[in-house]
Amino acid sequence: MSQGAWQQQVKRDADDVREFTVGAGQGSPEEPSVMSEEEVRFITKMIVDEVLELFATVHESTDAKNVLKGFVDARFFSSSQLSRCGDNDCSKDIQKIDAPEVDITAEQADAF
Repeated sequence: MSQGAWQQQVKRDADDVREFTVGAGQGSPEEPSVMSEEEVRFITKMIVDEVLELFATVHESTDAKNVLKGFVDARFFSSSQLSRCGDNDCSKDIQKIDAPEVDITAEQADAF
């Protein structure tokens, strides 16, 4: 190993994503920052599109949308209804996070 080789940085997937994003004319912050509502909606739509593509491998389009809608509808059940759902049928309600910006940034990253 040549002297200083340990200092060479390995290119990460994140570097490729950033390079693509900047190349597509989009900004890329130097530090993590809170996403705007518009950015969160855009990312969510992209994720839903990917989930529907995954469902398309085992469901017809309408069935896939209905399955996904069922997952979303299950999130709006009350706590008493949740107890009747079983372990895998429903999810708890998730409240809007009211926290310092650094915590919101962490929560947004954790969502991925």
